[in-house]
Amino acid sequence: MRLPAWIRDLPLRRKVTLLLLAPCLVGLLIASAVLLGLQVRMFRQEVARSMAAVAEILGANLSAAIAINDPKAAAELLDSLQVRGHMVSGALVLPDGTVFAQYGQPVGGLGFEREPRFEFREREASWAEPVMLGGRWWPRCTW
Repeated sequence: MRLPAWIRDLPLRRKVTLLLLAPCLVGLLIASAVLLGLQVRMFRQEVARSMAAVAEILGANLSAAIAINDPKAAAELLDSLQVRGHMVSGALVLPDGTVFAQYGQPVGGLGFEREPRFEFREREASWAEPVMLGGRWWPRCTW
C-alpha cells in the first residue's frame, strides 16, 4: 500500500502524532453519536411522561363535564392546555367518533381508543388517553 505524498513527507514525530490522534478522533465521534442518540431517546421519553401527566390530570378534571354532558365546560378545561406553550391542540372524542370538545386544531386522526397511546412523528407528538367514569369508557383526550 502506497501512502499519499503529504503523509510520506511528514517528519516521524508528526506521523506518530497522526497515528495516535486518528483513533482518538474516531472514538470521540462514536461517543458523540451514542450520546446524541441517548439524548434524543431521553427527550422523547420525557415528552411522553409530561404528556401522560397532563392527560391524566385533564382526564380527571374533564370527567365531571362529560358526566353532565357539558361540552362548553370541557372546552374551557381543554383551553388550559395553552398554558403549556408546546401543547397546541387537544380534543375529546366520543366512542362513536364525534368530537365532544376541542382546543386548537388536533393533529393526526381522531378516534376512540381504550388504551393510552403515545406517538412521536417527525415534528409533533400525540398522546391518546381514554377517560373512565363510573366503570364506563368515555371520550379520548388527544394532545
